[in-house]
Amino acid sequence: MPKPKDAKQQACAPSSLILACYFAPVRQALCDFMKFPYNRSDITLIVISIAFVAAGVITYSEEGIPWGTIFFGFCLLVSLFEPIRRKNQETDDVHKNEFVEFDKIGIKRVVPNSIEEYILWKDIDEIAITTSDEGPFVDDLHWMLMNQDKTKGVAISNDAEGFSELLTEFQGLQGFNNEAVIQAMGCADNNWFVVWKNVT
Repeated sequence: MPKPKDAKQQACAPSSLILACYFAPVRQALCDFMKFPYNRSDITLIVISIAFVAAGVITYSEEGIPWGTIFFGFCLLVSLFEPIRRKNQETDDVHKNEFVEFDKIGIKRVVPNSIEEYILWKDIDEIAITTSDEGPFVDDLHWMLMNQDKTKGVAISNDAEGFSELLTEFQGLQGFNNEAVIQAMGCADNNWFVVWKNVT
């Protein structure tokens, strides 16, 4: 296992780091809209709905808005937001049960019926955070634990069960960069933040 900090250094880890990790939804709310979630059928319905709504607005008279315009306006709203909800649900179904386990020997990340990754503490050469611009509807922040030649590693979601305990272990590593973590937590773009590097 990498060399830990002394007790004084560990005690001085900024509380803002913990707040940043636990309030990830606040950070995600600032992210850009998720990537294009619409299939061909969704696009067809959106185009048709826009056409009928536009026609209703153009032919608007003192008698009021035609019921057809109201109906297709509702269809437009559904066709815009339902694909986003659907894609979000699909992502949640895959990753909602993700968890991480660790001991003095290594770290394991598990997504039931999907993914299982493992790395030894002694093999970890770098810990980094990767962020994406796909939030807030998908998980857009992961911790990357990699060996020296980048041929083996573990990618852990910031929301994985058990990660808060693992974060405490990370904070105890000599040279762990709390400021880089805080920067990553506030990032809404595609980026890469190295938070720890093995210098031994």
